[in-house]
Amino acid sequence: MTPYHGIMGHVFRWPWFAEARKRRFLFGAAAVVLAVLTVFPRPYKAYVTLTPADQTTGGLAAAAGTVGAFAGLIGSQQVVDVLLKLSRGVQVREEVIKQLNLSDRWDTENTSYMMRRLDRIVTLRALRGSMVQIEAKTHDPQFALQLVQVYSDVIRAQAGQLIRDQTAFKREVLRNRFIEASERKDKAEADLAEFGKKYGLPAPDGALSTAADRVPGLRNLLRDKQSQLEVMRQFQTNNSYQVQTIQAEIAELERLITFYTASTADRYQSVDWTIERRKEFEDLLRELEYSLDLYKTYKRLIDGTTFEDLVSNGNLRIIERPYLDPGYQLNLIPLSLLALTLAIAAAMEFNLFNPKAGLRESRDHATN
Repeated sequence: MTPYHGIMGHVFRWPWFAEARKRRFLFGAAAVVLAVLTVFPRPYKAYVTLTPADQTTGGLAAAAGTVGAFAGLIGSQQVVDVLLKLSRGVQVREEVIKQLNLSDRWDTENTSYMMRRLDRIVTLRALRGSMVQIEAKTHDPQFALQLVQVYSDVIRAQAGQLIRDQTAFKREVLRNRFIEASERKDKAEADLAEFGKKYGLPAPDGALSTAADRVPGLRNLLRDKQSQLEVMRQFQTNNSYQVQTIQAEIAELERLITFYTASTADRYQSVDWTIERRKEFEDLLRELEYSLDLYKTYKRLIDGTTFEDLVSNGNLRIIERPYLDPGYQLNLIPLSLLALTLAIAAAMEFNLFNPKAGLRESRDHATN
């Protein structure tokens, strides 16, 4: 029975591997070629780092407080996630291809191919601190710098357009609410003016307040006069001039109080009438103040959307401008193949001197 030699045993039966000199020459030549390809042509890495702008100035942050722009979509980490999704989108890649004229550079009109090739060259990653880094690795340093620069410009432009689209939607909603608030304010002003005309009160607030305060003031004055009369009677008779004068004043005050509180009194001087009209006036005034607050709020928010449009292109800040990595880069695919070639060569040489590998017959066959 022929013994089993394993994979290495079968490999050693091949003509180029059966003879040690040819085998070592083959592996040596392959290692030299792969070593050269690892360092030549030299690859270059270019980087640019972006971060969302301050939420208080608009940008990708939230609509809380000022109906604020980008982060109108969200909070800081979600902004980075949205930014990464936006950066990997088809529109961004199409715009990069258009601006760099990659169809001429790569001599093709196949957009799908150019996008796939772009994905192999450009890497986007999220960093700590809500930052996004764009990396481009090519053998042309100037092209690598152009790639990250154009990518950052296109991403900022696309983010700005996203903000403007969102702002336009908010502005439309706010405009409808503003029109409703304006109509409500006009109606409240008209109702308040009609109230003044109906009851002949050019300044209802002051007139009603004066009428409402008449009776309490007269009653306080009456109590003071009654106290004064009691004190004077301790020293003077009822026939004295001072006592009679105070008694006449008390009688007049009692008559006025009765007149103002009587149900038969003129409705414009009646306390009951005054209280009813004052309540009606306060309801109208409250409605006017509320509608005016709504009107001012929606107007301020609409003005805020105009500001958001102005700062939409400043939604992302560049932390690090495009630069080349000063470190020496290696071509990873040839480097990986070199490591694999050396590993295979070492394994084959090791098996030649391993008596348990069942290669003795193969060695004998190679010798014969």
